[in-house]
Amino acid sequence: MKNLLGIALMFVIIIGILLTGCDKEQLAQEGTIKYGTSFGMCVGFCRNEITISQNKVTLVRRKNATNESKTCAQSLSSEQRQQLINKIDLPRFFVLEERYGCPDCADGGAEWIEIEQDGKKHKVTFEYRREPEAVKAYIEDLRQQMSSFTDCK
Repeated sequence: MKNLLGIALMFVIIIGILLTGCDKEQLAQEGTIKYGTSFGMCVGFCRNEITISQNKVTLVRRKNATNESKTCAQSLSSEQRQQLINKIDLPRFFVLEERYGCPDCADGGAEWIEIEQDGKKHKVTFEYRREPEAVKAYIEDLRQQMSSFTDCK
């Protein structure tokens, strides 16, 4: 009986790994990852968002209280994109709450990550630099990707 239970458990684990691999492959080919920061009580370009799709990263910077924005883009190697995607636990991400803490309260700032894959879209917003444990594996990569736009001021 224990052998049968062990075999069944192993089968479930293998199926889960295969399904997660397919999800990541689809995210690498078709999905979109967005990451952003905002500060409600600031002057200048206070809302910044990168969009990673295919082999391109686009940064859009917006000023508060106006429609003024600035857009910059740069290429992203397939290896860099795959490295990021490999860190994302998609099933875990899609069950996270939509909001953690009090993002941008008392002008503490907010950050968010949004992933769209296979017709599903999920956005998680949290206090600036206080990310949920489930995104710690890749949040620093997204922050670095945003800060790499040094000539988009």
